[in-house]
Amino acid sequence: MSRAFLIVFSLSLAFWSTSVAAAEPVHAVFLLHEREYKTTKTVPAFAREHFEKKLGWKCTYVIDRRPNQLRGTEAVKDADVIFVSVRRQAIAPEQLAPIRAYIEAGKPVVGIRTASHAWTLRGESTEGKEQWPEFDADVLGGNYNGHYPKEFATPDVSTTWSDPDSKHPILNGVDPAKRNTASWHYKVRPLANTTEVLAWGQHEDNEPEPVAWTNTNNYGGKVFYTSLGHPEDFESEAFQTMLVNGTLWTLGKLSD
Repeated sequence: MSRAFLIVFSLSLAFWSTSVAAAEPVHAVFLLHEREYKTTKTVPAFAREHFEKKLGWKCTYVIDRRPNQLRGTEAVKDADVIFVSVRRQAIAPEQLAPIRAYIEAGKPVVGIRTASHAWTLRGESTEGKEQWPEFDADVLGGNYNGHYPKEFATPDVSTTWSDPDSKHPILNGVDPAKRNTASWHYKVRPLANTTEVLAWGQHEDNEPEPVAWTNTNNYGGKVFYTSLGHPEDFESEAFQTMLVNGTLWTLGKLSD
């Protein structure tokens, strides 16, 4: 076998290996553990349609219904983006460790609704479990401190899906019209100074509250978060578009 052939073969193999690596699909891992908004059903249905079917992504769904358990979190070790819809869970340290390591590596995060209080219990024993109360402030850039009354679909509970003056690419194709929402508004002000608000909501005569924003977190990772996420929100084209765009933005697939 000639030396020239070996060189050509080696170069061809290197090119093939590089091409295969470049063709690897995005791996999105969905951490789902909450019952109030049924996101263990709505989120996978949304992801299968928009990410698996349309974009060809690999999606892994980490779902657990046992209190303070989230088996399968090791899947985040090779994730390109994680999507968090968890409500008030304190999980085993070995289950939380891969999530911490992923985020502390500065990788992308998407959170909806109860992600703002994902890893924080309220009046329960945490023996043998680990909380992460700083997750909201340090990662999402939020400041969850309760919510307004649970009034559904009234004229006094409205959301502006986007700021008409904003040119952020996450809002591409998102109708900025005001509309009612089934997601009662969270009290989240003030946000971290590293955030950029994309959408607002207002309950009666109270001050408007941010309902969607971006953040560059304490570890350098790009974050998109929205406090929306009621099942009816997933029926909205505006909400779905914003959620898809927000996820793409965290991956650097939408330019600022």
